[in-house]
Amino acid sequence: MFGGKNPIQVLCITGPESTGKSELTQALSAHFGGRSVPEFARTYLEQRRRPYLWEDLAMIARDQHHQHRSALLGNTGPLFLDTDGLTLSIWSQFKYGRVDPVVEQIALNSPAQAYLLCDIDLPWEDDPLREHPDKRSELFEIHHNAVLATQKPFRIVRGLGAMRFHNALAAVQELGLVL
Repeated sequence: MFGGKNPIQVLCITGPESTGKSELTQALSAHFGGRSVPEFARTYLEQRRRPYLWEDLAMIARDQHHQHRSALLGNTGPLFLDTDGLTLSIWSQFKYGRVDPVVEQIALNSPAQAYLLCDIDLPWEDDPLREHPDKRSELFEIHHNAVLATQKPFRIVRGLGAMRFHNALAAVQELGLVL
């Protein structure tokens, strides 16, 4: 069960591009009075103002992992992560056909105890950092298989608008988030 005797609840919201991960992370954090860690890749890429390279992914993974670990220090409530190293590993393999060992190690050592996997049922929203509106089904399957491979509990979240948030709340309860 998610939580356990002396839990630090860490839930990662993951999935393909344009599936509402950031919005859901913020909404769940606010609802449960927890903390959230935003997706570091977005911040990193917006600051660079250039196309990213394969080599950037290791830097992104390290900084994101550091932010996750820092957020855990002294945290007594639930922590919601807007993606983790798993997403970077998937992206690296998908885009470049290879994964830096640093990225792979960080993906394996995610502090996430469980996952919410966002489905692709939301309409695509164009964004300069998004790349594959035509490959959402393929990317969802890759994410689904990767989350399964972690052997951590997870739920798929579907629905539009308020229904998506309601479904996420139900999923969090099913996972046994202890508050």
